[in-house]
Amino acid sequence: MTELELVRILAALSQTTRLRTVELLGRNSPEGRTPAKLAEQLALAQSTMSFHLKALQRSGLLTVKRQGKNLYYSLCRERMAGVVVYLSRIGD
Repeated sequence: MTELELVRILAALSQTTRLRTVELLGRNSPEGRTPAKLAEQLALAQSTMSFHLKALQRSGLLTVKRQGKNLYYSLCRERMAGVVVYLSRIGD
């Protein structure tokens, strides 16, 4: 992971709603969740949720797949692991 990639990810996570979204997707959601389900769980308007999901997807933390008419967002665990590894090396 490059410094620029890390900066983009950390910038995306610096917003509370996005951090909470990543937490939700990181907990037992290997199949992903729809924007509507995430919006319901976070008590947000769907348009607001979509805005945050796009920012997280642009950072590389989320993947999206279409099943029929629905989009399912999932946490890219490899990218998150890369962030953890990068940050754990600070101070070594």
